[in-house]
Amino acid sequence: MQPLSDALLTELEDEARAWVSELRALRTYQGKDQRYYQKGKLAVGIISGLARMRASESNRMAIELAAGRAIGSLPPKEG
Repeated sequence: MQPLSDALLTELEDEARAWVSELRALRTYQGKDQRYYQKGKLAVGIISGLARMRASESNRMAIELAAGRAIGSLPPKEG
């Protein structure tokens, strides 16, 4: 697995922040216009996708660290 670049993650985080306003609008909207629901659904997908990407990246880093320790190229964990 190839690491995700910091630039890409920052760009995705900025986009996710922009979609948070759509979720807030959905929470306060009391009408029956389906566009609010569709935008909210899209916002949830974007935000949860970012969370999954961040989790995957953290897991990749943890596996690389553990592998480095297992083969002796990194010092053992303290404590």
